[in-house]
Formats: sequence, C-alpha cells, structure tokens
Amino acid sequence: MKLFPPDQQEHLYQLEGEMGLSKPVLFCLYKDDREGKWRVQAVSKTSSSFENRRDMPAAWRGLRDEKLSEVSGIPGVWMFTRYFACRAYNPSVHPF
Repeated sequence: MKLFPPDQQEHLYQLEGEMGLSKPVLFCLYKDDREGKWRVQAVSKTSSSFENRRDMPAAWRGLRDEKLSEVSGIPGVWMFTRYFACRAYNPSVHPF
C-alpha cells in the first residue's frame, strides 16, 4: 500500500535531479486530506519499488499505542506494521 501518490513521487524524484541534491529525500511529511492527520512516509527507492530509502526508526518497530508514543516522543502516533509510514492521531500535534 503506497499512500504518497505516485505522481507526487515522480515529481519528487524529478526535483531531486533538478536541484542536484547531494543526499536524497528520505521521508515526506504531509497532512492527509481525508482525515486531517499529519503523516510521515518513507520515500521508495524508485517509483515502482516498495523498498524504502530508509524505514522508520528500528527502535519503534513492534511498538504500539502508548509505548510507541513514549519511545517516539509523538503523542497519539500510529505506525504501519511495514514501517514505511506513521501518523499522529491528534491533528494539533505536528509529529516531526
């Protein structure tokens, strides 16, 4: 499941090339239009890949609910089990 729309991913890859970035963008932060929650999502290596440039922090893996919020420092955070995206339930909290 990819949340970051493919057309926007292609635009990101294009901008990286045009700007001559020395380091690639690893994560995208955006507000979800459907739920109004903040999301952070790992950028895939290519537009057709499900392999991330970098996963969410290893220390967060396997944690849920209050424990994940405690370790991450992000109140009300939720993370996909594949470690490619997370979101904050509290819309007033900017996660990063």
